[in-house]
Amino acid sequence: MRIKQKLISFDAREALAEIKIPEPRELLALFEKDGMNTNIAAELRIYGLPIAKVLIPRLFERGKLQGIISSLFRRSLAGLTPDEAKRVMPEIGSMVEIPGGRYTLGDNDGEYDDEKPEHTVIVDPYAIDIFTVTNGQFREGAADLYRFREFWAAQGWQLKEAKGWSQPRFWGDKKNKKFNGDSQPVVGVSWYEAFAYLIWRSKQEGIDSQGFLTDKFFDLDKIYDKANSRWIWEGYRFPTEAEIEIAIRGGLEGEKYPWTEGLEGKAHYGQGKNGVTVEVNDPNFPANGYGLRHSVGNVWTWGFDWFGSEYYQQLQLAEQKTETIKNPIGPDTDNNRVVRGGSWDYTAGYLCVAGRYDFDPDGHGSNLGFRGARSL
Repeated sequence: MRIKQKLISFDAREALAEIKIPEPRELLALFEKDGMNTNIAAELRIYGLPIAKVLIPRLFERGKLQGIISSLFRRSLAGLTPDEAKRVMPEIGSMVEIPGGRYTLGDNDGEYDDEKPEHTVIVDPYAIDIFTVTNGQFREGAADLYRFREFWAAQGWQLKEAKGWSQPRFWGDKKNKKFNGDSQPVVGVSWYEAFAYLIWRSKQEGIDSQGFLTDKFFDLDKIYDKANSRWIWEGYRFPTEAEIEIAIRGGLEGEKYPWTEGLEGKAHYGQGKNGVTVEVNDPNFPANGYGLRHSVGNVWTWGFDWFGSEYYQQLQLAEQKTETIKNPIGPDTDNNRVVRGGSWDYTAGYLCVAGRYDFDPDGHGSNLGFRGARSL
């Protein structure tokens, strides 16, 4: 499948070729032993240099490696003005490839029971938006998606008609226009409106959703093959809860947050009731190891899954009885959809990489946003 939007991918051979190290084995051994700093890894991604996907989980610090990496750049983000830093970032709308494989999720030491236990999942490669979807992006599709039934799951369209949804909640709200900047994340959109946008976005690339949208809701069997635990749908969709957690971890394991150094100065959170979102490409907030901006904080990220408070326990039990679960998509049903990552108005405890939360799918909070994903 060809993704037309800019996709930053990471291939080991390409990475080693660009770095031009005389003896690749020496570099591999260096990564294996100590690795490099996660901030440097994120900077590499910002500049578009491929990084070997098998090395990502081991990116920490090594003095010798710093010299090699430093020689690859004429200038660092730290020395740029905010406007210059934005210009060297990926374009809004770019996606990053997350390698398929086996991942450990959850946290046995988590503050809340639904974060436990740690368990293993297998996911196929997928792409996810580097930035949460912005007001500017959503405006491109709003005129169409609020007019035409073809983009909506049946329940969403019924709610739209009954409640008079015609735009995101804050677009027409003069009191809260502070949320409406083009480069700020679009907020005040329900799960159903975000879903409709992703279908609209797919259609812009010639991918028609009429095969699975039905009068009842949507036909899951036409977008996901349960027998083989794989996605059929090639268009844009919500990332699953597992895919969100993998992406926001940024290749790290055993860490509470997406960075080894904690949250201080890295995430937008704890602003209180008078706070507001910041631009998705604000250079004051670093990327995580996979290059995601605001991987935690700023806005909660809607997930595909229904929320299950005991779902992680169920995944571990299934793993013990049979085999590691592949491409999990959550419980069959529940009242709420899962959200991950915390937001501008929540405290640090909600920004943990294993932190789980949920909202009613027709929720329109100023702290609810989303990213698109695609199977590869």
